[in-house]
Amino acid sequence: MARLIQWVVAGVALLVGVAFHVRNGGPVALDFYVSRLELPLSLVVVAAMILGALLGALAMSWRLFVVKRELGRLRRRAALAEPAASSAAVVPVRHGT
Repeated sequence: MARLIQWVVAGVALLVGVAFHVRNGGPVALDFYVSRLELPLSLVVVAAMILGALLGALAMSWRLFVVKRELGRLRRRAALAEPAASSAAVVPVRHGT
């Protein structure tokens, strides 16, 4: 059932993308300092969205790298502390005075 929903969502996204391209197919001039490009508006918008998603994923992957490194450090510390904790003497706790 989940696979069917994925296909339906992908199909709707494809239809919306094609409709967007048909409605916004007019040329847009992109002026750079050394050159000029004329591309369809839909292509420019989609390229900007993809670039934004890639930059967001890059920023998120850096944070993920830092968190995974910290997790590894904490796991190593826990592994070193575990033998000492298991060999510690059991101290009885007295309730009340």
